[in-house]
Amino acid sequence: MIEQSLGNKIIELSEAHLLNVQRETQNLEVRKNELEEQISALKNYLTEAAEDVTIAKEQNIKVGTTVDPQSNQDGNLVGH
Repeated sequence: MIEQSLGNKIIELSEAHLLNVQRETQNLEVRKNELEEQISALKNYLTEAAEDVTIAKEQNIKVGTTVDPQSNQDGNLVGH
């Protein structure tokens, strides 16, 4: 009787463990989907921003002006 009770308890614990593993797998799948959406959004942003920078650079070159990345709007070096 004790052996059967112990066997049943082990089975119950095993089933509970498997349910926890299944639940965690589902949670990770949801998180994975969320991360993939965030990665996609960031890649889109990066592509669009890089295009904007390229266009801005081309426009500055056409006009014959360049922007010193270390100067502020007044043309003064930042921190000087």
